[in-house]
Amino acid sequence: MNEKIDSMDLKVISMESRMDTIDTKMDSIETKLSSVEDIQLAFGVEQREIRKEVGFYYGSLMKKLDENKTELSSEIKQVSNIQKMHQDVLEY
Repeated sequence: MNEKIDSMDLKVISMESRMDTIDTKMDSIETKLSSVEDIQLAFGVEQREIRKEVGFYYGSLMKKLDENKTELSSEIKQVSNIQKMHQDVLEY
């Protein structure tokens, strides 16, 4: 009977040791997970900043495109008017 009790005690000690190992590994996993979460948060902040910059540059580009379009339209009208004047002169 004592041998069985001693054997059970050894098994309990072995299980406690395994549980301690599992707890240590779980703590390590939680630490790594926390680190990953911190990196994800930092990445999210950086991504928001990049989106703001891209939005700003896109807006600036679209504004410049509109300005160029207006300028080109004006120049085309001017060339058209000059061409019409030349045509009128040729008709005389």
